[in-house]
Amino acid sequence: MFRREYHCFVAGLPDLLFDEGKITQTLETFRQELKEELHPADYRLVHMVFLPYDHQNLIRFLKDGSDDFDVLGNYAPEDFAAEVQNLDAIIPEPSRIEPYLASLIRRWYDENTDRSQLDPERMLLEGYYAMMAEAPNDFLLKWSAFDLTLRNIVTAVNCRRFGREIAPELIGDNPVNSQLVRNPARDFGLASELDQIEKILQICELPDLLEREKKLDWLRWEFIDEAVFFHYFDIEKILGYLLRLMIALRWFRLERPAGESLFRDLLEKMEKSYQLPDEFHRKK
Repeated sequence: MFRREYHCFVAGLPDLLFDEGKITQTLETFRQELKEELHPADYRLVHMVFLPYDHQNLIRFLKDGSDDFDVLGNYAPEDFAAEVQNLDAIIPEPSRIEPYLASLIRRWYDENTDRSQLDPERMLLEGYYAMMAEAPNDFLLKWSAFDLTLRNIVTAVNCRRFGREIAPELIGDNPVNSQLVRNPARDFGLASELDQIEKILQICELPDLLEREKKLDWLRWEFIDEAVFFHYFDIEKILGYLLRLMIALRWFRLERPAGESLFRDLLEKMEKSYQLPDEFHRKK
């Protein structure tokens, strides 16, 4: 199988540490470098990694008509507006956006839709992970499967803790989810299938939310390192670097003076997933 390699580009990448005290790179500039250096087929994979930034942009566009987009998204407001115009077009223009994004737009503007019953964020996550499950790259396939499994296990643990039904909160339809819903064991009967289940459960028991999130990201970091260990100059190496840069920058920002505001945002996102104990509300 032919594999493109980027010797000079990979050799020039700065070292990246999880607890980096100072990061000079930004995702915006790094993505531009990737666009200039990578073959279009490889850059398409980068595009897929950045799609979650489009989720919040699209939700703001639909709910508020806002064009104040995160620059890390792949699409501009005009791309979403064109999709809306296509809904009434006799001869629609070719779609500029991913099918699962277009699907939400169609659902949102369907006259039979009760928007109060829609959960756009969940719909986008469902669509994203379904798309990633068919990614034309083995590393992205493994990464997205791991990330989804980790997300769902944490969700299931939180549902158990706060007495919520598990099934409606999970993303996707797969054997692991079936175990999470049906198996009453502490480890959901996943010990023989998932080496890290005990470590994940221990992390979920940590009382400090920030520490919990950081350790979950460290699991992601370790997974990426192991998955690209024998890749040296190919797109897998670059994708692994990109994902680790995203993680490192997240915590670099949280630990700066502005981190308190970012942490409050993180708490608010968690509260949408499950009911937090009163002490966390008092700390905000």
